[in-house]
Amino acid sequence: MKLNLFHIFSELVTGIAFISIALIYGYLSKSFDIATFENFIKTDYSFLKLLGASILIYYIGFIIDGVGLGVGELFLDDLLYKRNSIDNNRKKFFREVPEHVFEYRNRQWAYYSCYRNLFLLTIPLLIIAVYYLFKIKGIWFGLLALIIIVGIQFFILKTMRMLLKLYYSIEESFQ
Repeated sequence: MKLNLFHIFSELVTGIAFISIALIYGYLSKSFDIATFENFIKTDYSFLKLLGASILIYYIGFIIDGVGLGVGELFLDDLLYKRNSIDNNRKKFFREVPEHVFEYRNRQWAYYSCYRNLFLLTIPLLIIAVYYLFKIKGIWFGLLALIIIVGIQFFILKTMRMLLKLYYSIEESFQ
């Protein structure tokens, strides 16, 4: 099995998004002081610290990807795209598919997986940001956050649908 940089990138983006949401929650709920976080960021960096942080971010993304895969299998993938029943032709597809087409198909899945994870992470962001902005800044900031995050979710869903359709259409073209 080859090292797939697209899958690693997807996990890293997901991990960074999760940490960003945790920081937003901490800031809005006043759970930690922003000055403490700034001091932490300004500390001396070494290769091992950066490697450790990257591995932690990767594993956070990996865990969230597992949750995303489960949600996709349960209902999300079917809501986004109803694929044709191609179970009989799967063996033919894997036997005859050229390497470059197979790599392209895998890349589409990595992109879809990344967007699915980001979509799932925008759900707690929606709840956290809207709740605290309503509470701290008032109704207009809360409504603005609601509109922006729901808009982001809408476009992520549209992108997910397009990527999933493209992913399955590659296999369906071998029928």
